[in-house]
Amino acid sequence: CFRCEKSYKTRLAWHQHIADSCRHNMCPKCDWLDYDTEEELREHMTDEHNSCCVCNRCFTCPSGLKNHHLVHWIRTAECYSCHGSFASKSAVILHLEQGACESGVRLQHIDYCAKACHSAQWYLHAGGGYKCPTCDWRFRFMSALVQHVESDSCDEAMRWKNDPLAIFFRFIKTSI
Repeated sequence: CFRCEKSYKTRLAWHQHIADSCRHNMCPKCDWLDYDTEEELREHMTDEHNSCCVCNRCFTCPSGLKNHHLVHWIRTAECYSCHGSFASKSAVILHLEQGACESGVRLQHIDYCAKACHSAQWYLHAGGGYKCPTCDWRFRFMSALVQHVESDSCDEAMRWKNDPLAIFFRFIKTSI
């Protein structure tokens, strides 16, 4: 072992040394990749295996990891009805759609508000469900559309007063 300046009689003994030693930073998913520091291993796990550096959970794609990171973030979005705290606006809408809010708001109410809002033509799909105002991706649920907009998938925004989904959020805040 070059790092520890030790010799081993068999390859198996050397592998066991690396697995047991705290001086080695091995990737558990790759064939014996040994990183100089724990930080390099963490970067590798995040970049190559979509692994959460907080809880080590792995995801099939980078967007899955990015969405998962929300569970570790400070909860800055508030439910308009029960005032529960959530990591994102999409999480608030999902909470309402699933009927998890003590107010009794459910999916049907979110859909009704989405249709009644004066900016609806920008995000309602003619065939049912929702569409992104910028890239026209289709979504079955408003929470999925909002999650899409919160991601880096497109350039749609909710931060400006006249953005269609910003208008929807102001409308729903007064409707529930």
